[in-house]
Amino acid sequence: MYGAILGDMIGSPYEFDRGNKTKDFPLFVADSQFTDDTVMTIAVADALLRVGKTADDDAVRREVISSMQAWGREYPYAGYGGWIMGLFVPAWKNGKLKQGDPRHRQKIVNSINKLKTEEELLEVLCTSPLEIARFEALDRLSTERLLQFALEQFPEGFSDGLINPSYTEKLIANRIMNRIIQIPPGDNKRLRESAFRVDEEALSTLKHLFDESRNSSIRNAAYDRYRILTDYQDYCRKMASPEGRFRMAKTAAERAEALKKCRNQKVIIEALYDKEYIVREEAIRRVKDHNAFMEWILSGSFTFPVGSETLWKKIDELEREELETFIKKLQKKRSKDVDYKMLFTRICGKLGHIPGNNCFCTRCGTELPHDFDENGVCKICQAH
Repeated sequence: MYGAILGDMIGSPYEFDRGNKTKDFPLFVADSQFTDDTVMTIAVADALLRVGKTADDDAVRREVISSMQAWGREYPYAGYGGWIMGLFVPAWKNGKLKQGDPRHRQKIVNSINKLKTEEELLEVLCTSPLEIARFEALDRLSTERLLQFALEQFPEGFSDGLINPSYTEKLIANRIMNRIIQIPPGDNKRLRESAFRVDEEALSTLKHLFDESRNSSIRNAAYDRYRILTDYQDYCRKMASPEGRFRMAKTAAERAEALKKCRNQKVIIEALYDKEYIVREEAIRRVKDHNAFMEWILSGSFTFPVGSETLWKKIDELEREELETFIKKLQKKRSKDVDYKMLFTRICGKLGHIPGNNCFCTRCGTELPHDFDENGVCKICQAH
């Protein structure tokens, strides 16, 4: 027996034609270990010693089978073939099974179906070398037990025995989070849709997990879902009001449409400085704060097409005292921009001032060496 075991260990590094055909080699190296040959040899010897010399063939057969299974379960990873290993360990423990093979996949599922307690399912979740086995066990665990597991038992790097440990660990963490917020496994696209189905208790649980869990994958998955859900809830609340729709709009047309129902003057004043003309035009229509309106014009952000009726109507709403103050500020600005000069002309016409060097017709945009009416329109344009 000693010779058989030593021969098995010495020869194990060279099994399956590994190494050169030579008599010059070390007896023991780092890879030297016993194999399934040793385990099964001991199992047979153990069975023969126990059954005795007088046993018949059937008794010996039964004892040898029982002993091989017992020793095989004790040393399941000694190097058996996949089929033989299935006799010693449950399929969910058999790392040699191919998860992509439908027959092997069914064996794994069947072995998990035989488990009766959540502790057995947790053992699969924590120790199985097969990703599919871990997922099957996870889906069978209760939400309460999963929460307890995520907080107390989910060890850092518990997926180290898997082919792709970090990826699988993240998948498992994401599935646990989806169970908490009641989204089917793998249906992350519905995360935002569930934002208003998730109750405060579930959100509180997510927050508790990313605050307290010892595992980084659990913390990251909980944080991501908590942030996405709360951000989307805030987004929807904002979109329920015109002010929110204005700030969340992606196009100029959407912003202009939102302003039509907006009553918040701060938002409307903010819209005066928008880079898009249609948004500024709607803001001019709805702004009530004349001082803010004039400040916008003087700020340098003022640009408007020649002959804009919206702008002129707003200018017409200003009182004479406001216009007098405003035109003095325009004179100090001394802008060379034709928009400012046409605006200057319009106000001059309103106040009855004589033409000056900064006067341009508000209709045709040409410099005015002659009189203009109260709307800042030159005589030539009036004649036509």
